[in-house]
Amino acid sequence: MIHRFKDRIELAMDANNDVIWDWNLQTNELYVSQKWKSIIGHDSQKTPYKIKVWRHHLHPEDRRAVFRAIEENIAGKTDYIDNIHRLRDKDGNWIWIHMRGKTYYDEDGVALRVTGTHRNITELKQLELKNLHQSQIIEQIHDSVVSIDLNGYITSWNRGSERMLGYSKEEALLKHISFIYLDMYQERFLQYIEELKDVGSLTLEVALLQKSQIFIYVELLLSLLRDDKGDIVEVIASAHDITEKKFAHETLQRQKEALDYQAHHDALTGLPNRILFHDRLKFSLQKSQREQKKFALFFLDLDKFKEINDSYGHDVGDAVLKGVATKLSAVLRKEDTFARIAGDEFTMIIENIKDAHDASVFAKKILKTLLEPLVIGKHTLKISMSIGISIYPENGANCEALLKSADLAMYRAKKEGRDTFQFYSKEMTELALERVVMEESLRTALESGDILLCYQPQINLQTNEIIAIETFVRWHHPVMGMLLPSNFLPLAKRIGLVVKIDTLVLKNAIREFSLWKKEGLSTGILALNLSKQMIQNRELPVILKALCQEYECQPEWIELEIGETQLMDNPEDCMALLEELAAMGVGIVVDNFGTGFSSLAYLQKLPLKKLKIDKSFIQNIEDGNDSLVKPVVALAESLNLEIVAEGVEDMQQQEILHQSGCNIIQGYHYSRPLSSQEMVNFLKNDIIIKK
Repeated sequence: MIHRFKDRIELAMDANNDVIWDWNLQTNELYVSQKWKSIIGHDSQKTPYKIKVWRHHLHPEDRRAVFRAIEENIAGKTDYIDNIHRLRDKDGNWIWIHMRGKTYYDEDGVALRVTGTHRNITELKQLELKNLHQSQIIEQIHDSVVSIDLNGYITSWNRGSERMLGYSKEEALLKHISFIYLDMYQERFLQYIEELKDVGSLTLEVALLQKSQIFIYVELLLSLLRDDKGDIVEVIASAHDITEKKFAHETLQRQKEALDYQAHHDALTGLPNRILFHDRLKFSLQKSQREQKKFALFFLDLDKFKEINDSYGHDVGDAVLKGVATKLSAVLRKEDTFARIAGDEFTMIIENIKDAHDASVFAKKILKTLLEPLVIGKHTLKISMSIGISIYPENGANCEALLKSADLAMYRAKKEGRDTFQFYSKEMTELALERVVMEESLRTALESGDILLCYQPQINLQTNEIIAIETFVRWHHPVMGMLLPSNFLPLAKRIGLVVKIDTLVLKNAIREFSLWKKEGLSTGILALNLSKQMIQNRELPVILKALCQEYECQPEWIELEIGETQLMDNPEDCMALLEELAAMGVGIVVDNFGTGFSSLAYLQKLPLKKLKIDKSFIQNIEDGNDSLVKPVVALAESLNLEIVAEGVEDMQQQEILHQSGCNIIQGYHYSRPLSSQEMVNFLKNDIIIKK
């Protein structure tokens, strides 16, 4: 009930654009509600908030006043805290905050906490400062009013003219007006007088020359001064300085152009974005229809870009995208379009081609351009692309058809080994239809029981015991037979079924494993591999707990194997979830260790039980060379973790691992992955392993 009330309060404050803050004076901890992230840019859930952190963000000129206001309220000198100050946001900008609060005491009058709200008043404050600035300008600027005889000589010069143009009255009187209006008035003055007789007044925009020889722009109002007989005796010229207004208009125009550019260009690479690309594609289509010409549409996708992001970080990934954009822009003609439409996907519109040969020449030029590695900081990266090509009008009569054809061709290029290009063909549409059928088959398989489990034991070399059984998933396809995860999990991820498959694996594996335990079989621990999407699911602990209760399975019987890259992708978020799982008794194992870039600091913080050496390390063991294994074993020992080697295929590998200090192994040397019944038979009748 309390949490519900708290949530409602936070929702109400959030709707009112307020942040709730609560300073516990006993622990010196500061709580801020999630609205804080949208105001200052720091996520209170990811970054523990302390008073010293908040103090650090305060503007140096405001800190004393802020804490004095709080201290006076704590001392009972004020009823409420009411203070306006500046805070630095995540990007280093200063924002204005209106803080209100109140101190709460216990029965003995001891101050327990200070609670209140923060409101972002930056826009109001900026508007206030702007209005103050403008009012001061208005107070100080006065228009220039000058009278001129019919020959163009100045007869009066007010103080506004002195301020505006810099000449004193003595310097200006009886001089010809051309000394500030330039020679334009020498010829036009009489013309203006004649025109004024008809219209009464004229409003012009002209440039005036100040004493400092600087031009200013003014809005000039000309009118006639007549004597008592009605004869024209002088011309009155009232000038209002519009220099700032004119410059502001020009600035606004530039800003408008800049916003228009931003709306139609990719912020990272500067290339046309999806919106501008579609406009250009429509234009090319219409132009080619009128002129009866051909053009090529290229769909380009960087090869293994996700691996670059995962291995080197998003900063390097962004640098790769910019580097590729720069390289390929250099080979384009002016009439062609090169756009980034999403992630590592690019498109090109190649105008005025004669046939597919012209397009292939250009595609080869692109691939050749990328042959030279990109140097990003200390990294030298080999970059390649897969290119799909569709030709107008052969491969589509409209934008959607051309895009779809190029996309299908790009996927064929990926399948052909990457770093190549493919033209669209009708067969590709048939393959696309096959993928649609495959998607439907996978959805059906989840309901029909065709998603199956198999198991592989992990062996302790010192005791010759099975200490764990790892679970794998298979799809028994009615036509293609038994499919490995690599044949269907990428599809499951694309269509959003991977979490559903993981949940099915959890349920069936825990159910079967619990039955084996009840039968008294020596199974060890149940090792489960889960997808990144499932590991990031905040409901995972709830799901596991419910399944354990349903099938009478102890959480201590379960280990979750999580890929090293998954752990390092978002370690702060991952840590909270893993700690919750570990508190239940679930073991946490780092899988595929050595393929990513683990931070030792995070490994020490995570509630880990084991490290699992990636099988690529094992495959590289030759002639007794364990140079890659020993450092990992030493690291595991320093962290007080068990170490497991997977992918062990022969006795030589087993011996080298055993001598290197790795005593838990898994692989075909002992057993291939077994079906449920085969695993039961193995546990009951195995004659290779003495239990």
